[in-house]
Amino acid sequence: MGDVISINPGTRGRDWPHSHMCYIDISAVGEGLMTEEPATIPTHQAPSRAQRLVKDGDVILSTVRPNRRSMLYARNPSPNTVVSTGFAVLRARESDIDSRFLYALVQDRAFTDYLVTREQGAAYPAISTNDIFEAEVALPPLWEQRRIAQVLGSLDDKIELHRRMCATLEEMARAIFRSWFVDFDPVRAKVAAIAEGRDPERAAMAAISGKNEQALDTLPAETLASLRATASLFPSSFTDSELGEIPEGWHDGRLAELCTLNESSWNNRT
Repeated sequence: MGDVISINPGTRGRDWPHSHMCYIDISAVGEGLMTEEPATIPTHQAPSRAQRLVKDGDVILSTVRPNRRSMLYARNPSPNTVVSTGFAVLRARESDIDSRFLYALVQDRAFTDYLVTREQGAAYPAISTNDIFEAEVALPPLWEQRRIAQVLGSLDDKIELHRRMCATLEEMARAIFRSWFVDFDPVRAKVAAIAEGRDPERAAMAAISGKNEQALDTLPAETLASLRATASLFPSSFTDSELGEIPEGWHDGRLAELCTLNESSWNNRT
């Protein structure tokens, strides 16, 4: 592989012009995706390992615990993007290898298996850049690489879109859970409506839908019926408990009172 790539071609120097950096640590990268948002930090506060520069088309590969397959294809990173020295930044020589095809090679399970055989250290197993250089890979003609990369890249794009949609839905689900079962927004809406002489059910429907009460009338009949059914599940007053104020009719308790633990799902290390 060393015949067609360079590794870590750019490093942040003292004259680096940016006052802030978009920093990607090993913990932020999973198998082909970001598991958390990059940290934007002042350059003078950056950790010493924040050194590797990245540009569009680079392949970022963790050199620590290669079996975890922490890797990423850089898509239009900002000019101030910097990654940890725990990564190897692979840059394709465009006359020899397509960058997306390079990423496909790195994603191949056989490549991971090879890296695992080269890792050193028991507590902190890692590979060297030389291990990557010495990897033997099959390299078709450039035109064929591009055709393969186009197909695989299209699939990767669809996977990434699906992942983002799932992340958005998960975020929405968390927001709804907090609104209903932590902040008790529908119940508070009913309490406020009763105090003001308004319809408590419509107030709860507005809280559940995220709309004001006037906007409810613009919704389809089926949506209104669903909102009304959901709103009816929430009480219109609070009661005191050991946890503080909770909706009337609800109670606090221990998880063990509600379910049992499947002992086959855990062990002494869990």
